[in-house]
Amino acid sequence: FTGGEPTLRPDFLDLIRHARELGYRRVAVTTNGSMLARPPFFEAAVEAGLTSMGVSVHGCTPEVHDALTGRSGSFVRALHAIRNAVATRGSSAEVRLNTFTVVNRLNVERLVDLADLLSLLGVGLMVFQPTLLSKSNVEQASSVSLDLPDLIDAVKRVALRGAVRGFRSKLYNLPPCLFREAFAGL
Repeated sequence: FTGGEPTLRPDFLDLIRHARELGYRRVAVTTNGSMLARPPFFEAAVEAGLTSMGVSVHGCTPEVHDALTGRSGSFVRALHAIRNAVATRGSSAEVRLNTFTVVNRLNVERLVDLADLLSLLGVGLMVFQPTLLSKSNVEQASSVSLDLPDLIDAVKRVALRGAVRGFRSKLYNLPPCLFREAFAGL
């Protein structure tokens, strides 16, 4: 489930149950983590059949992440959601976890620091993507978007760090051929 923030739907838990009843073995959500940071809601989602989640984390500090999301406290909530998923490891209801990060001018200089933080929390897969421009966000997104060489360099540094530290990076809307030197971390 993705698009906007799916956990805000009043029928979110029912949709998870329904997907499982239809026979889906894996039910995933892309989320900002706000609702899944709350233990009762997280537990209800897992009980309904949630098996995977991708949490959006866009900075290694509350100042950067919250500025990018426009929501005070969103960094802390995202990290709580990550911790909830990590706590399921080894259980019969383990929730697979990854993160999503839009690489931009506000976070590019500390992208490796963000990856280190996420790795310490137990995140093994981090997805990185460029800023995507659309009709609805062109003004805001163009103010933080990076030139392609800067974006490639930052993601390469993270991938190379992951090869050493044991986490992996995944490219979203970026061609792998631009990252040959960093394949070991992808």
